[in-house]
Amino acid sequence: MTSAGTARTRSFRAVAAFATLGLLFYKYRYIQVFSVARKLSPVPFNAKTVDAEILSKFLHDARIDDTDTATRFTIRCSSMRNNSAIIGGRAEVFKYLHIPKTGGANVEKFLGLNHQTHTRLALQPKDNRKQLLLTIRHPVERLQSSYYFIKAGEGQRAWKNRQSHFCVNGTGKATNTECIPKQSFYEFAMSEVENLENVYLRTNPRLIPEFSESVGSVANFQTKWLSTREAETLREIKERVLNDITLLGDTRNLQEFKYMLARVYYGDSDAEARSRICKSIAKVNETPHPPLESDLSEEQYRLVAERNSADIRLYYFVVKLVAAQRACFGLHSPFSCTD
Repeated sequence: MTSAGTARTRSFRAVAAFATLGLLFYKYRYIQVFSVARKLSPVPFNAKTVDAEILSKFLHDARIDDTDTATRFTIRCSSMRNNSAIIGGRAEVFKYLHIPKTGGANVEKFLGLNHQTHTRLALQPKDNRKQLLLTIRHPVERLQSSYYFIKAGEGQRAWKNRQSHFCVNGTGKATNTECIPKQSFYEFAMSEVENLENVYLRTNPRLIPEFSESVGSVANFQTKWLSTREAETLREIKERVLNDITLLGDTRNLQEFKYMLARVYYGDSDAEARSRICKSIAKVNETPHPPLESDLSEEQYRLVAERNSADIRLYYFVVKLVAAQRACFGLHSPFSCTD
């Protein structure tokens, strides 16, 4: 072979080798970037589908989850709206039951109230003259909100005590650094350790004892918060909500609940209620957090939801009542301040 041919062959081999290395590098970087993207953006899952599967396991609850329930609540709602002795009665007539992390600070601000106690219903003084107001939140969303609320340490008087158990030593608001939680959200949601919310459930509330474990969560906290005695069934709690709560709200649709509050608490007309809401602060003490799919896999979500199955059942029962309540107030489309 001539020297020119040899040179061309070497050149061709060099180009081929370079192209192969480039292809391998590109492939490696593609796989690496794709893997990182998958970690940063988990495959979304349908939480409602998982919830429906959990609800299907408790068909014995169906005796109270029927159309008659919504009818009963609609009749009560209509009666309340036509009661001139109640409408516009404000704090003299109405009492808000503040379950932690259900949008309560937002509601209190809207009603011009000081912070209402977090003490469970059974430990609150009874006043048969008061019309009760209540907001319920999807239990997994409420847990996530609680987790990031403690992590942030903002808008809470007990942040130092909470973060001393929640954050890794040397991190958190006390050291002017970002709190690094001892537990992932999933571990927090599934933990059985002593925790702050147990204070609200005790017959004799006391401060959380000193210990080194991270702060955990209470399974079915909202159901326990609304119970008035030990071993009370979920059916009995649902009956109490149906019979004793004047106005119900779902934290996912807080603007609609505020509209209903404006109509009955302040006695506003439709136009006045809409104006009041659109001039009010949209959210209070909101703690930013990622979507659930970023914190939980579908299987982890399933386990957390199953651990809180009583609250899941209670929440969707309330959703049905809220739908009936919306119809009672003539809210046939989502509330908006841009219309």
